[in-house]
Amino acid sequence: MVIPSPELFQQLTTLVGTEQVCTVADLEAAAQDQIRQLLSTEDLPAYRVCPQTIADLKALMVAAHQHRWRLLICGQGSKLRWGGLACDLDLILSLQNLNQVIDHDQADLTVTVQAGITLKALQQQLAPSQQFLAIDPAYKDTATIGGVLATGDTGGLRHRYGRLRDMCLGMTILRADGQFAKAGGRVVKNVAGYDLMKLLTGSYGSLGVITEVTLRLYPLPQNARTMLFTGNASTMTRAVPQILNSTLTPIGVDLLSPRLVAAWAEADQLGLAMRIQGSVASIAEQGNRIEAMGEALQLDLQVFEADQYRDFWQQIDQQLWPASAEVEGTILCKFGLLPVQATAVLDKMHHYCQTQGMSCWIRLYPGQGTGVMRLQAPGREMAVEEIETLRSHCQQAQGFLTLLVARLLSNRLLRYGGMRGLP
Repeated sequence: MVIPSPELFQQLTTLVGTEQVCTVADLEAAAQDQIRQLLSTEDLPAYRVCPQTIADLKALMVAAHQHRWRLLICGQGSKLRWGGLACDLDLILSLQNLNQVIDHDQADLTVTVQAGITLKALQQQLAPSQQFLAIDPAYKDTATIGGVLATGDTGGLRHRYGRLRDMCLGMTILRADGQFAKAGGRVVKNVAGYDLMKLLTGSYGSLGVITEVTLRLYPLPQNARTMLFTGNASTMTRAVPQILNSTLTPIGVDLLSPRLVAAWAEADQLGLAMRIQGSVASIAEQGNRIEAMGEALQLDLQVFEADQYRDFWQQIDQQLWPASAEVEGTILCKFGLLPVQATAVLDKMHHYCQTQGMSCWIRLYPGQGTGVMRLQAPGREMAVEEIETLRSHCQQAQGFLTLLVARLLSNRLLRYGGMRGLP
């Protein structure tokens, strides 16, 4: 660990106040471990700074620019391990205290928030107005809006509501030199030159610090149902295009690997989970049509409503994104492929992992041709060649496989995502 410098501590406390600065050594062991895993060296930065006002944040960025401090930018730290490795850090800059709702225009279905607010807190504040932000990212209880934007993590609701960057109407960022830049505005119809929001979304904090964002909202559905088909790969290959090409309007269609649906299916069966929302009549009509499709294809069907609906998706999230990052040797990937080959590639990757003695949890969004995967090889480290084989399956389907987090051979850390932090 870098030895704390009294001079640096004095500079930081003068800028943002004593209570907003702490040494990394004083953080909980789990937080220190998260930071350690994102570094390419053993030297942890000395301090973490959590400004409470935008003015303090600006002052800190100006000082960082003048003194050439290297910053790691984060919110609550739920996705610290994602993206590129960092080295020679001076400070961790957390926006977790910049967590206010600045403006909520119910009539126009927009909200403007500071980047440090968590998605869970925002959804709770929007719920009384019967509105919500239509995203389904990883670690949704702790993920901040700034972190979700920085990693471009939309989730399965993209099937109905579109990409996260398309929900972003306006954004304020703080550049590396401490100057503000703005893009977009606070209204749905808005012309503001270059669309910097799309550039910043998924940039992993490498282009600036997202401080404020205006987002498009949607009415909060009062009724929801998840319908889960389970069956073999050949039957599921026929079911997926039928669902996608029908006039049904699910808000999400998720193709799930056998481990993700093991609690509701027989061994080695795939799952196809469809989320439908709306009025009671609409849900009943769509449910009847989905049930008829399942009967024609001889697929098993299970239905989850109310509390069962929430419990089902919570279990899926817990398997894909286990709570401490946590599980030793876990590899996290995101991948893409041609939607028409979704079922075949998922089945191929699942069986390859079985032959190699690896456990895999795969969630694929066939309507978009994207997905996420968690891998583990109990008792051993995975070989680079095994990851390359999985990547080749995606590439053969004109796709890609990107490592978010990976511990591979000889304790060599390999991670490929976006760049991280500001020089």
